[in-house]
Amino acid sequence: MKQAVTSLSGTWDIQMKGQPDWKPVQVPGEAAMQGFTVLHDQPFRYKRKIQIPSDANGRNVAIRFNGVYSHARVFIGGQFIREHFGGFTAWSATLRHM
Repeated sequence: MKQAVTSLSGTWDIQMKGQPDWKPVQVPGEAAMQGFTVLHDQPFRYKRKIQIPSDANGRNVAIRFNGVYSHARVFIGGQFIREHFGGFTAWSATLRHM
């Protein structure tokens, strides 16, 4: 593969529960420290469009998270990939790229 690691740091979109709009947020970073109201036990969503290189076809692709707090569910292309519970610990979600 030409580029085996790509950083996903930067601008993502965030949607707070009950809000129709997606707004930009910086990752890594905490939504509350960027002016978003984060309510206890209320989920919110992050999304980011990424391009996986064509030379990754047929290979496993992992997305590594270095600090998600505290319950995360990962979907790629609308397909559920993995769930994680925990504090600011590193973990990965892996999929086979077709």
